[in-house]
Amino acid sequence: AEAELSLLKKRIKSKMKGFSIKPFFEKVSKEVSVEIRSTKVRDADTVELEDLTSYLKEQDVEIVISKISLPRLLKFISTVEKKQKYVRVKDLRIRDLSGKKLYFQAQIFFRAFKLS
Repeated sequence: AEAELSLLKKRIKSKMKGFSIKPFFEKVSKEVSVEIRSTKVRDADTVELEDLTSYLKEQDVEIVISKISLPRLLKFISTVEKKQKYVRVKDLRIRDLSGKKLYFQAQIFFRAFKLS
């Protein structure tokens, strides 16, 4: 078990080296031409696990995007998840912008990890 935990920590460290949440989302938004209206990051309320909690912290990230089409929203979300930086969609809320049938406001909640 100790060897597996050590291997897991090594894998996480190699993928997360130099990772920062806000610059990550800014980079992805530029790649897929999406304008993020706001980004909020806060520490997540999670159950502490002895070995991993001291090494890895969970964060909740709220992204708000105005005037986005559904195909572009899906492209943004899939690009975030394909980066393999341990960022996953936790919740998604889409609201119709009155009078604009092709564009929506999206509020996306992600769960992300950072090295302690």
